Amino acid sequence: MKKISFIILIFLYFSFLIKSQERLITGRITDYKGKPLGGVNITAKDYPTLTTISGVDGEFRIEIFDFTKVLIFSFADMQTKELILGDQDRLIVVMEYMAMKNPDPWSLILNLNTGRSDVANKSKESDQSWNSKGDAGSGAFLEIEYLLTKNIGLGTGIGYNTYANKSYLKQFNNYGQNYLQKIDKDNESYYLYNEVSSVDERIKVKAISFPVKLKFHFRAGKKLGFFTDIGIKMIYATSATVVANGSSIWQGYYPQYHIVLYDLPEYGFVKYNINSENPIIDYNKFQYSFILSLGMSYRIKKEFNIDFGVYFDNSLSDLKYDKPIHQADYLNTIGKIDKTTLKGLGLMLGFRFHFVRKR
Repeated sequence: MKKISFIILIFLYFSFLIKSQERLITGRITDYKGKPLGGVNITAKDYPTLTTISGVDGEFRIEIFDFTKVLIFSFADMQTKELILGDQDRLIVVMEYMAMKNPDPWSLILNLNTGRSDVANKSKESDQSWNSKGDAGSGAFLEIEYLLTKNIGLGTGIGYNTYANKSYLKQFNNYGQNYLQKIDKDNESYYLYNEVSSVDERIKVKAISFPVKLKFHFRAGKKLGFFTDIGIKMIYATSATVVANGSSIWQGYYPQYHIVLYDLPEYGFVKYNINSENPIIDYNKFQYSFILSLGMSYRIKKEFNIDFGVYFDNSLSDLKYDKPIHQADYLNTIGKIDKTTLKGLGLMLGFRFHFVRKR
């Protein structure tokens, strides 16, 4: 009798299991970019024999006991996910990559910059005679980026920049002010008296640059994200020129003779009608600057993003523009030598291509 009762209990138990294994769960598994994930293991928690694998399209189906409460999703390089089942029989599952892993770490980026640049000199900017301000500048950069994690990466590349400054000096003379000391052709010392009018001066520097950046990315959804880049840019100035127009009258005061000489062409004491374009002499071609950019990124396709943002560029070294270029430049008027730096501030547009691995 006991044997018959035991057989009946075993029969009822297995009948219960068979009856309980009635629920069918289907779904689709993707990464955070929406890319389907094939080969993901799906297992009913506490029932390791109830398992399946997602197909190449990310789709899966699994039959479970109707009292099963949790499904476990696991995949290489991704965080294992436990999903509590509700009443829905169709699931959309998004898997997250491990914190120190990134599925597609490499990107190629083309950045285009435009805005206000400057070849800034503190002496000229602080002098009330000169009206000095920045002018339009631009840049183009080809960069490669490697993401160490989903949010943090490194970037470097090569680019081309232009920096410009425009200055205007309406009227100026320094008669009786003995601070512009020079040497004449006879090797005698004198003070330059300079009467200047309507001088329009433009300085332009062209440069090749090599940025090194620390990059931060934050996604706000499948399409929208935000970025911040901070770093140092090495600069090699390929050319630096000054274009000037105006007039200047030179006179020479010789304190040892107590006389002022003028209208002497052989000594350079004449009126100059300035209309010139000359290179800056012996300047420091190698520069380095602090760079910062931030903005938003919009995903067009899984492999392609467009970036919009602002950039800031400020040289930390001195161009050393300390030799006169024309008869009315600031070294022949103000006479002070101060630090000259390259600056930029404006808008940027970027085209980002992700190298996506096939899975």
